[in-house]
Amino acid sequence: GNLVALMQKDVKRILGYSSIAHAGYVLVAITANIKDPVHTNVSTIIYYLVAYSLMTIGSFAVLSLVAKNGKEATRLEDLYGLSRRSPRVAALLIIFMISLIGMPPTAGFIGKWMIFNDALNAGLPLLAIVLAANSAISVFYYVGIIRAAYVVEDSQSDFARVEIGASIATVLCAFGVVAATIFVTQFQVFVTR
Repeated sequence: GNLVALMQKDVKRILGYSSIAHAGYVLVAITANIKDPVHTNVSTIIYYLVAYSLMTIGSFAVLSLVAKNGKEATRLEDLYGLSRRSPRVAALLIIFMISLIGMPPTAGFIGKWMIFNDALNAGLPLLAIVLAANSAISVFYYVGIIRAAYVVEDSQSDFARVEIGASIATVLCAFGVVAATIFVTQFQVFVTR
C-alpha cells in the first residue's frame, strides 16, 4: 500500500492506499497477540484502531473543507495555498499527517510503538522491521500532502464556503488525536478492565 501511495497525486487515493498499510500494522498486532497473548495486550489493537480512525476521518474532513470551485478537493494541487487562506485548517491537516506518519509524541507514534513492542515481545522481529520500514516509506507521501498545503504556490481558484458539520468533525477528530496521545495510559487501563 505504501509503495503504490508514493505514486499517487490524488489525496484520497493516497489515504486509501495508506489504509492498506495501516491494516497491515493492525494485522501485525493481531498476529503478535495470537502468538503470545501473555506478553502482548489487546489494548494495543483497540488503541491503534481508535487513533487511526480519528486521524483518517479528520484527514477526509479537511479535504471536504477545502473544496474548490464547487467541487471536492482530491488532488494535491487542490491544497495549494491552504496555509495562507485557512491557517487553522492547515494546522489541523498537519496534526493528522504527522500522526499518520507516526512522529512522536502523536497518537500514531504511540500506536505504532505499541505494535512494534508487541511484535518484538511475541518473537516476531521481522514483522517489527517491516513495520518500521513501512513507516519510513509513508513519510514521503504524507510530507507531500503537507508540502502541497504549505510550500507550493497558491492556485487562483477559491475555496468553497466552509460547512459547519465538516468543521466540527475536523476539530473533534483533532481533539481526539490529542486526547489519545495524552491519555494513552488511562485508555489502556480502561480497555483491559
